[in-house]
Amino acid sequence: MSHGGLGADLARAIEADEIEPYFQPLVELRTGRLCGFEVLARWRHPTQVVHPTEFIPLAERTRLIGPLTERLLRRAATAAAGWPEDLTLSFNISPVDLCDRKLPDRLAAALEGSGLPFNRLVFEITEAVLIGDFSLAREVVIELRALGAKLALDDFGIGYANMRQLLMLPFDRLKVDASFVCEMLTRHESRKVISSVIGLGHNLGMAMVAEGVETLDHANMLINLGCDVGQGWLFGRPLPAVETSAKLSDAGCAWCPDLMLGPTAVDPVRLLEAMPTQSVGQLRALYNSGPVGLGLVDTGLRYQALNHRLAELHGAPASAHLGHTIAEMVPHLYSQIEPYLRRALNGEAISSFESRWQGPGGKGDSRVLVASYQPVRDAADEVVGVSIALIDISQFSRDYGKSYDPSQASLGTLRIPGLTLRQSEVMRLLATGRSVKEIARVLNLRGDTVKSHLAQIYRLLGARNRVEAILHCGLVVNIATLGDDEKASPKR
Repeated sequence: MSHGGLGADLARAIEADEIEPYFQPLVELRTGRLCGFEVLARWRHPTQVVHPTEFIPLAERTRLIGPLTERLLRRAATAAAGWPEDLTLSFNISPVDLCDRKLPDRLAAALEGSGLPFNRLVFEITEAVLIGDFSLAREVVIELRALGAKLALDDFGIGYANMRQLLMLPFDRLKVDASFVCEMLTRHESRKVISSVIGLGHNLGMAMVAEGVETLDHANMLINLGCDVGQGWLFGRPLPAVETSAKLSDAGCAWCPDLMLGPTAVDPVRLLEAMPTQSVGQLRALYNSGPVGLGLVDTGLRYQALNHRLAELHGAPASAHLGHTIAEMVPHLYSQIEPYLRRALNGEAISSFESRWQGPGGKGDSRVLVASYQPVRDAADEVVGVSIALIDISQFSRDYGKSYDPSQASLGTLRIPGLTLRQSEVMRLLATGRSVKEIARVLNLRGDTVKSHLAQIYRLLGARNRVEAILHCGLVVNIATLGDDEKASPKR
């Protein structure tokens, strides 16, 4: 059928109420609870299938969109009036309608008598409104909001949004376009877009809605990215009013009781690229408060973030690191650590790698650092960088005095196989002839705690006394400092 013939048919169909509302569920992602429906237009044409992408633009071109909007809203509101009061009804408003100053009055008249109050409506508009008569559209939008309705910006990210204009409109929700959601499991770029949009929306106090949620993987990833509401075939296809009412009678707001929705047990480092914004302040405080140097580099080994301690260890301000590579910031260290960083980029977790180098103070400022390099993965398990943790163990020299020379030390000489680092410290001091009281003073421990460590060490090593324990550890015992009762020969 030609567009001219279809246009005449469309006018008849609107008068005959052949175009009816279908209802697609909107679900709170963290609870699985139904929170509303979006109203979608479906044409029950007697002879052919006519998709909304065909007849809605036709209605806009032929100026039939006004009558279509009013009739569709009236039927949808009448059907939804008896549903639970906390369920909202989202309704699309055409950019053509938003150029009509009388739109609020027309919609109020369409709603009159339906029994549905304005405060249960969410009017969705697209970014296309921003390229028309923006001043007029803004007046209309503000008046709709004054009537009690909420406002949502639909298909955000694919249109013509101007940030200044967006901030001038009183939106309550941002909707992430389905094209990004359908690719989020396979395309890192799509995840980045969704993460950025969610962060923007939350920072502006808006609820976030994602369209095109078709699988549990989609839903759980969106939960971890901080999205509030999901819409898509996972929660149900659009249904006519009668079928929607029947399902509500059976299930109520527990729309998808069999879906295992909720925050998933994901390693926090995997969410660094998209951490919900409400946690950022807490994470920043933790990040900067500790004595451990912490940093994050991308796949090009360029610093994306670091704390003050790491900057101090490298001898340059944190701001000087950002965007620069590790090789540029610590050239004297890079040859030692590059192989371990490459292994981390390949997915291997490096728990402890020791390096010895001259610190920023130059000659004589010898440092012994133990580093951890952990691959950072995004929600699709793709390595997107490396997290770095550095501990300066040369500070132990202050505790051990001359008995410990950091320039001669290695990780193996600090930690005894089979013992923790603290237990190793106790054993090394014990081998120098220190008493329990002296060990407690050097390590800033209680005497009872040192005795407890020794009891555990003896049990772990199968030793009867301190001499046996020291020899089991491969340490040289200072016999001259031990009492006669401790000079027993070790078992053979």
